[in-house]
This record gives sequence, C-alpha cells and structure tokens, in this order.
Amino acid sequence: MSGFLTNTTSGHGGATNLKKYETAADALDAIEKIYNENVEKVKKRFREFAEGDKTSPLDIAYYPYLV
Repeated sequence: MSGFLTNTTSGHGGATNLKKYETAADALDAIEKIYNENVEKVKKRFREFAEGDKTSPLDIAYYPYLV
C-alpha cells in the first residue's frame, strides 16, 4: 500500500496528526487509549455540570480515524 497515508501533515479531510499502525493489535491499543482518555474528559465535565458549572465547555476530544 505505497502512499497509503500520503498527507500526514495536513491530514485527510479534516483529520490531522495521522498515525499509521503496522498491526491490528497496535491500532487497537491506540484506539483504546484514545477512548479511555476521552471518556474521562466526558465524565469530568458531567461531574462539573452536576456540581453547578453550567458554562464551561467540554475539553477537546479526539477520535480514531480509520481508513
């Protein structure tokens, strides 16, 4: 798959900072890390909201981009 990810500096579409993984296991590890980090962001924001903070935005979240 030569040229599979040809533009990793500006991304593919709106995606940026793309990383290529050689194995499915490595890709799955990265997806799990992204998922867990972002679940914690959502939980934190829900706690803050429940405690009365109705104006702070959710931290920026990142999602896997699969091709």
